[in-house]
Amino acid sequence: MRSFGMWTQLNETMKRIKGGKLDKPEMHLQGIHCYDILRNPQYHQDFQYFAADLDDRASYIIDDNECEDDDTAQSDLVRMVLNLAFIRKDELVQNEF
Repeated sequence: MRSFGMWTQLNETMKRIKGGKLDKPEMHLQGIHCYDILRNPQYHQDFQYFAADLDDRASYIIDDNECEDDDTAQSDLVRMVLNLAFIRKDELVQNEF
């Protein structure tokens, strides 16, 4: 990022990260740049997830009913349920599902 003139962290922080060592290498995030489980192609496939920004995503989804209005509901539900783990309890009890 710095080669483009963008500073996203202090020099001090960058030195600490580069000089650091993992206590448990098996716990290191690998293969994906974030903690979004649906960014991992294996989970993406396992959950049969189609992202909301996919052009004409309903055409990729095949379901058992004749109703075409609910084709994207399964993918939307997968995203919502996976995100429930990150909602604070006080926010969760204020909502009805």
